[in-house]
Amino acid sequence: MTLRFTNGPAEPRLALGIGGQVAMYDANRAPTLSIASINVPQADFRLYRLPDADLRGLLGRDFYQGIDKYSPPRPTWFLQWNERLSPGLNAPAMMTTTLTADRTNSCQNGNYTGIASGIAARSEHHVL
Repeated sequence: MTLRFTNGPAEPRLALGIGGQVAMYDANRAPTLSIASINVPQADFRLYRLPDADLRGLLGRDFYQGIDKYSPPRPTWFLQWNERLSPGLNAPAMMTTTLTADRTNSCQNGNYTGIASGIAARSEHHVL
């Protein structure tokens, strides 16, 4: 008996290399993000300034749900860019991007919220 089967494409996934939804960076170094993906050809990033009062509210009880539902106070973003990711169907991709190099604005010390999204992948919300 011979069995043959074909797998369909894996579900698109995008994950940032942050050990949770909150990350802290050394102010003396350029902040970087590690990204892992499968079947996501491009990741889109938006970085927003996060007011201190909003940060305090997000870091309370049940903060995971709060971060996912948080909308920046203004519809404008501080930085926006995209990165090419997927090398091919069902092939995992990994890369690192910086939040400051070759961007028109540089990140000053402070609080930020970032949103990473990709075609057909669930958006990732983080406090940086």
